[in-house]
Amino acid sequence: MYETAFEVSKNQGVNRYEVSNYAKGSNLEGKHNKHYWEGGDYIGVGPGSHSRYTISDDPGNGKISTINIRDPKSYMESVATVNHAIAKRVDISSRDELEELIVFGLRTIYGVKNSSIDRITNGRKSLKNIFGLETVQRYIDDGYLEWVLNESDNQMTRSNLKLEGKIPNALVPTNKGMQVIDTITLELISTLQYP
Repeated sequence: MYETAFEVSKNQGVNRYEVSNYAKGSNLEGKHNKHYWEGGDYIGVGPGSHSRYTISDDPGNGKISTINIRDPKSYMESVATVNHAIAKRVDISSRDELEELIVFGLRTIYGVKNSSIDRITNGRKSLKNIFGLETVQRYIDDGYLEWVLNESDNQMTRSNLKLEGKIPNALVPTNKGMQVIDTITLELISTLQYP
């Protein structure tokens, strides 16, 4: 059924850009969700809202996640007395941020970008050395993942070959990989080589 829905949608010009999201053209893809999936910062305003933001200008220092008080009256009282209404704050380590990037990024046709790995690790890691490459290569050889070697004018050069000294721009799932990406993601995270 899933494969049939995928094929019918594709034949109608409605393309999958995330495991469960389709759009008729990239200009109609959900920019709001893509921002989350790519690890972007966001600020929530009002009772019960959530925020996630980088805590300094120095990349690689992690993020903070906050949740505001849900009850409107309590929210207003807190703002009036302590100048904020944060009910919960969680420091997100760079490792946690990487794991989230991998989980969400690999659910999209855009995959995990090397520039994002570089930003989170402050230049200490790249796609080439963040995972156990044997595991990545096995999924590439089996047709589940591909390297994106360069991106220009929205044209991606994909490769299922070994990198041979090249640094990829992204690691992306194939259509076949998209169907089992949660399993692949779990295994890749288990090979993550970052503190």
